[in-house]
Amino acid sequence: MQTVIDWINVKDKLPNDQEKVIIVSGNEIEYVKFQKGISKAEREQMRRGEIDNPTVEGWGPISGYTKYKRSESYRAADEDGNNKKPYCWYVSSAGTNINGQDVTWWAYEPNLPRDEICESEKEEMNINQMFRPTPVHFSGNDMICNCLNELDNEGRINGKEM
Repeated sequence: MQTVIDWINVKDKLPNDQEKVIIVSGNEIEYVKFQKGISKAEREQMRRGEIDNPTVEGWGPISGYTKYKRSESYRAADEDGNNKKPYCWYVSSAGTNINGQDVTWWAYEPNLPRDEICESEKEEMNINQMFRPTPVHFSGNDMICNCLNELDNEGRINGKEM
């Protein structure tokens, strides 16, 4: 079975803050978390009191753990430095961010075909082979792959039927 992915251009729509999606970055497809930051204009509006400037908490190399105004903190998702957009794409598998402008296409995480396997096919296949993780960079089902280590010979995770 083939899964069709509906790609969305960033000019048309962006994901919700903290939403997990897939992106095309160079020649790679990455599973990422979208992170919304603030633009340079929003930072100035906060400083002038035109929009809310909430107090946030964080760790600073000199001050340690402290509280400060959001307009005075710079995060990876903010429009600043090398990031020319007020958002970024966090790649958890690499522990790094991709700047907002470096991605043109994104898509919602596709539904996995796992649920569409009919009962007769399940009986014919060894469940451990059917759901064995494959060494692919994008799987979109990290939780499932991590759980597979807990599969017993009867296809149960921690005694629960799958």
